[in-house]
Amino acid sequence: MFKELATFLTFRCTANCRYCLQQGIDRNAYNEVEPKQWIDWLDTSTFVGGKLSLIGGEPTIYKGFVDIIDALHNKYLITVTTNLNSPLFNDMNKFLQWATSVRVRWNVSFHPNTLPVEKFIDTVTRMRIGGAWVDQVAAVHTKEVVQHLPALLKANIGFWLQCPTWIEDEVLHPTKDELFKFGSGESMIVRYNNYEKFCGNKEESTGLCYTGKFLVNPEGDTFRCHSDLYNNRCSIGNIFIDTVRPNFLCKNAGKCNPCDFSSIRFFNMEE
Repeated sequence: MFKELATFLTFRCTANCRYCLQQGIDRNAYNEVEPKQWIDWLDTSTFVGGKLSLIGGEPTIYKGFVDIIDALHNKYLITVTTNLNSPLFNDMNKFLQWATSVRVRWNVSFHPNTLPVEKFIDTVTRMRIGGAWVDQVAAVHTKEVVQHLPALLKANIGFWLQCPTWIEDEVLHPTKDELFKFGSGESMIVRYNNYEKFCGNKEESTGLCYTGKFLVNPEGDTFRCHSDLYNNRCSIGNIFIDTVRPNFLCKNAGKCNPCDFSSIRFFNMEE
């Protein structure tokens, strides 16, 4: 039923980007659970054998980050999304010795206000040469990033620009022009009329929404979509306390997060 399992180990981050989709979160308000709790639950969950995303904030600053991967990398295909700015990457030789001993896919993102472009390029290059599985190397198309684009492209690290997916100053992103520029394959937004209706529309509607996502916050509360997760609303249960059951009733359609759009299947109950 749920196709995507993403655990937000922490909302704390080493960056503070103006374009972050999590800007409204109080990053220090959450009581992060102990690594053993994550390991015990993930070790026996119905998702074993599937894909597991470790996300933040910056997940590598979570105190039990390495322990979780060591315990579970043979049970899941683990993807880590990181900005590469944490103590984990300070000693690159030590990091690579560990990273090449576990099965982990690394998605890395460039944020100029947290890591100099030269350092970012060097870290990605050393990871690739050292044998770590570096897959996505990207950044959101913003003015802060564009000024570093020549260096990033010249470095030949497989860097690409992502279409912006946030709502700013009453402007819905990505626009049709941006979709044309970046390609709908990258953004997964191929039905633009529905995208306009569900993402950033001020007129909320009630219906049944099937997202296929299983998103868990740092305290173990579970949500169906990023919009509910970031607003800490409509939890469908806590994995450490409850038997989490799907609840597809949504009263917030029209306030959807653009990141969720590709999986939204909404049936309006008001029509």
